[in-house]
Amino acid sequence: MGEWIMSYSLTKKWQETPKATRFAVIGVIALVIFWDMFDGSYGGSQVTVMDRGLNMPAMTYTLPEDWTLKHDVVFDSGSGHYSKYLIEIHDPNGGMAFTNRYLQFVVYGSALRMLSKGLPFDQAWKNAAYQALQQNFANIRFGEALPQGEWASLMSGQIQGYLAKKKGQLSKGEIAQFSKGEFLEADIQAQRDGQNFRGKALMIRASAVQPDSGNILMSLVIAPEGHFSDMMAGYLQILEQVKSNPEYARTKQQFANQAMQRSQVAHQTRMANQRSNFEAHQNLVNQRSAQQDANFQQWMGDFRNDGTTPSAGGSYTGQDYLVDSIHERQTFYDPDSGYNVSRDGQYDYNYTDGMGNFYGTNNPSFNPDSLQGDWRRAEVLTPNN
Repeated sequence: MGEWIMSYSLTKKWQETPKATRFAVIGVIALVIFWDMFDGSYGGSQVTVMDRGLNMPAMTYTLPEDWTLKHDVVFDSGSGHYSKYLIEIHDPNGGMAFTNRYLQFVVYGSALRMLSKGLPFDQAWKNAAYQALQQNFANIRFGEALPQGEWASLMSGQIQGYLAKKKGQLSKGEIAQFSKGEFLEADIQAQRDGQNFRGKALMIRASAVQPDSGNILMSLVIAPEGHFSDMMAGYLQILEQVKSNPEYARTKQQFANQAMQRSQVAHQTRMANQRSNFEAHQNLVNQRSAQQDANFQQWMGDFRNDGTTPSAGGSYTGQDYLVDSIHERQTFYDPDSGYNVSRDGQYDYNYTDGMGNFYGTNNPSFNPDSLQGDWRRAEVLTPNN
């Protein structure tokens, strides 16, 4: 599908950001799309996918006779991410090809261990594919992900065609970034209502700064065993005829860049506030008694920030975690205010006094009773969808 083609272009301003920020930015930038790589001819019924968030046509599919397409696409201009993303193609023989927001952002490796749970590539993609298939299929089995197959060849050809089309318009760095995307296919076997199904997991693996970590964009194709070849052939034909909307791609990338810029400014502001808060705490410590001074010196040795802007309480998504990783912070639910609140720093042991104040440390022997008030353990929020 046209939505799979990724741009890895990183501007100089992002290269100047902290290392942790640059790593997380790659995970976001990998989702920015060059829609104009597919520009095929038409020969069947056409379906235009509308982005309900931007109120713009995103792309047009040409479908073989009796094939159908279901879609639900919503890009959030404020966050620079999709809040909804579903592309689902059905053939007349019970086969389908689909991708969704979760399959488009599968993180693997140790670098973003909370989001990926530290899963290696092979386990991460299989878990994501299984979650997408388990409601409709049983006895699901996966083969090995390999850089070969009809789809992988098609995508590699499209990349080369795109680079030839853009010759002279892309920098050497931008061209080199395309080599970080690897096209992989893996076989799928499953059953439904006693019938055998065959399929393919089609993946783009984008490696991050650390070689064992990155993210995966994935679509799944599955059909009754006797019809899979026809399903796959029809799907590849559809991919070759996707007509994109370049204006949509430019608008979406502009909003994504603006969201990144806002995040960078917010991060710099928080760092300045962190220094100011540290100085204020240090002055307070100097005014305490000797015992209080000893207690709070330990606190100041571990505690690095207080005072980020709270956000509304509720779900905490994978995208929220990615933003927290960029800013090197943690988010907690504050029962006193009913909001989620974020605090700079990433600690193993966190405490709250139930009045909106949080304290973090990496010291396993720290005694919260040394602080004034009723301090109890606080749990860091983890992605729940």
